[in-house]
Amino acid sequence: FGGPGTSYAVRLFSSAQATVNNATFAGNSDTDEAVFGIHSGAGLNAYGLIVWGNDGAAIVDGDGTATIECSVLQSAFSGADNVVADPEFLNEAGGNYHISRSSPALDMCSGANGTIEDIDNEARPNDVLGGINTFDAGADEAYVFVGLNGADCGYGTITDAIAAASAGDTIYI
Repeated sequence: FGGPGTSYAVRLFSSAQATVNNATFAGNSDTDEAVFGIHSGAGLNAYGLIVWGNDGAAIVDGDGTATIECSVLQSAFSGADNVVADPEFLNEAGGNYHISRSSPALDMCSGANGTIEDIDNEARPNDVLGGINTFDAGADEAYVFVGLNGADCGYGTITDAIAAASAGDTIYI
């Protein structure tokens, strides 16, 4: 979209309206100005996002309206229950954007705005921390699975963990 200085992960214009719930925007390059470009009367309503590690430091740019709530963000954006914090992905450098068991996104959100399945088609909510009807911010809903050497559980099956293990590793279930 546009030339240098006008690239966004998402761009809305000409009175377009979008609702985005439980999504992760991470590691996008060429987001020079901001992650979201909201222009010319457009509007964004977002809930339960993770916005982290994108080139543009700003979350929103433009003259449209944006409401973002209950989200883990790379920089400040006014909205209910937003936090600026590292979302603690399992392996960001390797492209694994599942969240760790210590992520601030865990059980962060409540209410009717959450999606019923995450990016892995797993049911939401899954109250890892013991909340009632709370769900995680971002595209992933954390579940306790299989881990290696005491690290966060990054494998969906024992077979996946065995395939990733090296001699001497310990598999935790």
